[in-house]
Amino acid sequence: MAEQVTQRNKLDVVMELTHLHLQHTAEIDSVDDIQEIFTKYYALVTYCEEKEKEPYKLQELLNDELLFKVGMLTEHNPSY
Repeated sequence: MAEQVTQRNKLDVVMELTHLHLQHTAEIDSVDDIQEIFTKYYALVTYCEEKEKEPYKLQELLNDELLFKVGMLTEHNPSY
């Protein structure tokens, strides 16, 4: 029997990311805070969707210090 694949849409992904963020953040003071978090994740998911064929383009949004911390920027490939 063929395996059924469930495809999530952009809104599903944004809602899940927002939910995870809210679960791990104690400092939510207002609905405006939640809207700002949702908007940031929506923008990120949209950006990733547009750059799907070029996944390393997302790294251009991150600073070198963060990339070093996650081990993605090396002396051999400083363009990442």
